[in-house]
Amino acid sequence: MNCRYFGCGRCKTYTDAGYRWAYWQLEDGGVVALGNPVSVDAVLAVEAYWNPPPEERSPWLCEEILPRVRRYLTSHREHDVVYFEEDDPGGLFKDWVEISDSKTA
Repeated sequence: MNCRYFGCGRCKTYTDAGYRWAYWQLEDGGVVALGNPVSVDAVLAVEAYWNPPPEERSPWLCEEILPRVRRYLTSHREHDVVYFEEDDPGGLFKDWVEISDSKTA
């Protein structure tokens, strides 16, 4: 399984969506689909994504990824947000800049 990202078509930036956690909670649940636009409100409404059970909680996910994703989606809510993976066969996202600092989005 490849890394999953949320990206903004307007700003040409992206951020890690949480790897397998994003797949299990969002993609597998039909909330998002690879290469497609994202309903930010739908993602923000998925309580299971934002509140992992104790056995899935890790500092990486709960202190880095999820807070950054929330800030990113909130700040790009009115933009063209897409969901994609690192293996981008068309190279559509190769020039985009990754937002990886936990304090920025």
